[in-house]
Amino acid sequence: MQESLMWVKHGAAYLLNLYTVDSTTGEGRLVGLFGQSAAMVNGQMEEIDFAYFGPPEEYTTYAPHNLDRPSFYCTTLKPCTDIAADTSAALAAASLALHPSDPVFARKCLQQAETIHAFASKNLGSYMNETVFPEVGWKTYREWYPSSGYRDELLLSCVWICSARGEGCGAYLEEANKWAEGTWPSEYSWADKSPAAFILLHRLSPSLETNSAITSYFSTLLPGGPIPRTARGLLYLFKWGSLRYACNAAFLGMVWGRELEKEGDAEGARRVRTMAVQQGNYVLGDAGRSWVVGFGDGWPRSPYHKSSYNSWIDWPMRGQPSSDQLTDFLYSPTPNRHILYGALVGGPELNDSYVDNRNDYVYTEVTQDYNAAFQGLMGALVQYYGAGTVERGSDCGLELGWEHPNAKRDRKPVWGKGDCYHGCGECPKDKKLWYQPPGYEGTGTGLSNDDAKTNRVSTNAAGRRIVGEGFFIILDGVSLFVLRCGKKF
Repeated sequence: MQESLMWVKHGAAYLLNLYTVDSTTGEGRLVGLFGQSAAMVNGQMEEIDFAYFGPPEEYTTYAPHNLDRPSFYCTTLKPCTDIAADTSAALAAASLALHPSDPVFARKCLQQAETIHAFASKNLGSYMNETVFPEVGWKTYREWYPSSGYRDELLLSCVWICSARGEGCGAYLEEANKWAEGTWPSEYSWADKSPAAFILLHRLSPSLETNSAITSYFSTLLPGGPIPRTARGLLYLFKWGSLRYACNAAFLGMVWGRELEKEGDAEGARRVRTMAVQQGNYVLGDAGRSWVVGFGDGWPRSPYHKSSYNSWIDWPMRGQPSSDQLTDFLYSPTPNRHILYGALVGGPELNDSYVDNRNDYVYTEVTQDYNAAFQGLMGALVQYYGAGTVERGSDCGLELGWEHPNAKRDRKPVWGKGDCYHGCGECPKDKKLWYQPPGYEGTGTGLSNDDAKTNRVSTNAAGRRIVGEGFFIILDGVSLFVLRCGKKF
């Protein structure tokens, strides 16, 4: 648990430093973008981040054209409400998670979340405005990560702040309802957070309107809805990163199922949970292969991930021309030299086929947003079926690189006797690996196997193929899960 919270705090500390206030003018500014995928060099547009194929530790040494990563700011004159509200929402969520163990730091996160939210809502605008954001860094960012608007981010920021405050959040709830008007949940992704925001809004202030919007969203995902499925059962919203969208929807299905159960709608809860279990089982291997690096049968050996192919301790083409490294990275048959345990690849074609090579990055790419809701889905399944149904995992036996001839063995950590999480020691029977808030009891019952087989080719006992294992924190509807790929049971 402590290690999971450490990583939440680490990320929150980074976000805290993004917003500063000018001591002279009193104006705030937020780092909206750090680095650039391309830049103008000698009058020509040149790839920068996309043309670097080494580990992050050596970026400043070997980045093309020796260009460091610049910072691009959001200000009152250059407002990027979407980015600012997203940052605010993340800090508020972190505050909620960290409050039981570090209330002082949690309060700091919440205060900064409210400050950044005020900055975001006072200065409305988006980086999609080419006139206000003409710089090349913003231009390429718009091309790769276009914003669909800022109403969903402002709504998400309001409901997370309200959730973290507990009491005295009437103004935020009123504002949340304002941003919810005219917004309709569609996909759940980095570009559109409205489905998650509506569920959180409904938890704070149940209404027929929010219930109807959420029900409509899930109706598109359940059997009979317009979203297609592969022959083996994967929800197929989009080709690029198909597993990401399926896991996002499945995670929300587990969260919404809990809300429906509280409201007495057992059948509605069963339907969305069945969908969620199906998607989780597909990812973990029920379709004939695992889509998680280092886990299960037939897991991907060549994900599109630069630093697990060219790691700091094993980068054969260090210093060679970028074009040569590009050719090697995309077309070499060499599997990635470092196992990126727990990474979720993009996913299959609509016919469930998959080619395990880095050149097909639409399918083999791994990203943070691919794993984000996937972790939440795994955690939600553990929560639902009960921690006792999941075998404890360990780093013991994983190939972590310490035996490589270039590894700095003097830096290898030494774990104490009885550390069954990092080392190979036996877990003491009374060792508490799972945190549950006061008053919470997991159901430990789950769905029947028949439920989980709906619209599926094959399945194992529902929920029994939970990835990895790890320290899992349950905070009343907020699932934070640090993935440790280990064994099935």
